[in-house]
Amino acid sequence: MIAHLLWLQFALLYLPLLAASLAIYGADFEHASGDLYLWTPAVVAALHFVLRAFGRPLARREVAGPILIACAVVVAIAYRPLHMSWWDERSTQQAVRVLLVGVASVTAAAIGAFRVADQGGPRAGRSARAVLALAAAGCTTLLYPLMPLLTLAVMYAAGAAESDRDDAPPAPRPHLTPFGGRHRYALLLFALELSLPLWDLQTDARWGAFYGAGLAGFALGVLATRRFPVTAALLPALGALAVAASVVDSRLVVCPFTTVLVGAAAGWVAFPVLDADPRDGRPAGLRWITPLWILGFVMGFALSGNRAFLELRALLWLPFLLRWIPLPRAARTS
Repeated sequence: MIAHLLWLQFALLYLPLLAASLAIYGADFEHASGDLYLWTPAVVAALHFVLRAFGRPLARREVAGPILIACAVVVAIAYRPLHMSWWDERSTQQAVRVLLVGVASVTAAAIGAFRVADQGGPRAGRSARAVLALAAAGCTTLLYPLMPLLTLAVMYAAGAAESDRDDAPPAPRPHLTPFGGRHRYALLLFALELSLPLWDLQTDARWGAFYGAGLAGFALGVLATRRFPVTAALLPALGALAVAASVVDSRLVVCPFTTVLVGAAAGWVAFPVLDADPRDGRPAGLRWITPLWILGFVMGFALSGNRAFLELRALLWLPFLLRWIPLPRAARTS
């Protein structure tokens, strides 16, 4: 599970927390700190592609252990001032610290991707358990809004202590519809919906608990799809109904049941990526999941900032309704 946790933490924890921090607590883009925040996505994206292409030596235990320990130390040192003082949108030093955490996160994710590949590819059970761990980390915002950053250090230390090798052959996987255009569009919509409690609650740090609930639902959706592939094909429809209800009654946006159900639908959509066959020694990939997940968060923030248009997001669901209806029929068991 640790390898899957390292693999997923960048997309599902660091990047959402970065987006939430900048949107809720602010950034001055006319200041040098704002330039650093703008460069952060570019730097971590470039590092991501470099590590995927040339990072295979990093996955060796004797190399990965010290690197992960170094990443844990970097995160712990960078986090301390963020916890002991207020978020300062004009602090260049703070922006550097957030960038360093991002570099550590994407490095650990690359190591996790190679380890997952060495285990025979992503597996639904391990992916679900890793997402549940990330859900618990998200809930630590109830203690302090940026506390999930500190939990990253714990994950990296665990990755250094555990090789996560598994020589057992992977279990047979069900053959589902590939993660194509319909899946990608649906994931974008569900990510948008999961982001709305963050922007609705704003400085009320309970938004972390809602995000954690969404990730918990995500994990349940992955598990349900693995064990009950035919029945679980109803999850996207149930998620869409929950969204429709929240459009009619905006109070349901911050309803935990809605959040869990939407998260479960997102888990069903992402299943083909999180339970995939190995790809000839290449690192495990999240394909479109990372950019779509963050794009959904940004779109949710834009709509929440213009409340008069928030209900119009229902128009975005029309292509989903028109194109998704036959998709559950494409599911097949092995």
